Amino acid sequence: MKWKKVTAVIAGTALLASAILLNFPSKKQIETVTAAGNSKHTIEDVRNLQDFLLAKPTEKDLTGADYDMNDDGRWNVFDLCLMKREILQDMQSQNSKILVAYFAYSENIGDTSGMSVDAVSSASLNAHTDNATGNTQLMAEIIADELGADIFSIQVKEPYNSDYRTMAGFARDEKTNDVRPALTAKVDNIDEYDVVFIGAPVWWASLPQPVLTFLDENDLSSKTVIPFGIHLGSGWGSNLTQYQSAFPDADFLEGFTVSADTSNEKVRTDFTNWLRELELPISKESERVLSIKDIPSEYKQKIQNGGEITELKYETSDGSKHALVYTPANYDESK
Repeated sequence: MKWKKVTAVIAGTALLASAILLNFPSKKQIETVTAAGNSKHTIEDVRNLQDFLLAKPTEKDLTGADYDMNDDGRWNVFDLCLMKREILQDMQSQNSKILVAYFAYSENIGDTSGMSVDAVSSASLNAHTDNATGNTQLMAEIIADELGADIFSIQVKEPYNSDYRTMAGFARDEKTNDVRPALTAKVDNIDEYDVVFIGAPVWWASLPQPVLTFLDENDLSSKTVIPFGIHLGSGWGSNLTQYQSAFPDADFLEGFTVSADTSNEKVRTDFTNWLRELELPISKESERVLSIKDIPSEYKQKIQNGGEITELKYETSDGSKHALVYTPANYDESK
């Protein structure tokens, strides 16, 4: 079992007022995109737009080129960023697939159409909060939205009682007898996924038994696994140990856990920030848009001034960086 400390921070794709730092794909990645990609733009389009923005002489006729990615009637650096993101997201979808599997009590109490709001809220442990949804479901949805992950809800064939105390007693008996509840569905293509997020609450200081059924049915030993979940004061309980025991050869990243009664708003903010800091196997192909000021000062002298795009390599505490740096002609480092 291998644990990897999460250290890298991936910035958002907002256009910054100063210089822009862009990761650039390798030759192999370029060949992959141009040969099999679904993006409507190619690396050649990126180079064409880049040359246009730098006013470089070219014999290519760009009349009618669809480079206005931002639909603002002009071509600018933001269009270049959006074009690169389109290509890199397509590259990501080809090279890595992400699954988020999660178990939520509120999705395992059967048909809720005839239940009162209080009953459903109780099953979500939200009766004493203003939360609109359970935090496990919320985090799963954020992963799907942020990373384009496929989502799988772990659901049992025989629903649990919607009364939390009754359910808790039943769940304790399941744990004592090491029951593996049957699930309503399976992941038929688990081999296609490189990264698996798995979310669950802590029941009786351990994983709910339906999650163990999921682990029995899906081999995650060759994958990167990232746990997330909720608790009522016990932290992870034995959940992490159970994941490790099931798949000792998997690469585990540090997970995220939060109290079940934390507000949805706070979870959305904290979890999204945590997720964007994860250094996933695909992160080297992900968009990074940073200020030139984020580059260590000892390497800035390697960057040419005067509106140039320059290849830059440098070392930082979290590893080697390889990027193209765009420095506008009017860039003033003092500002």
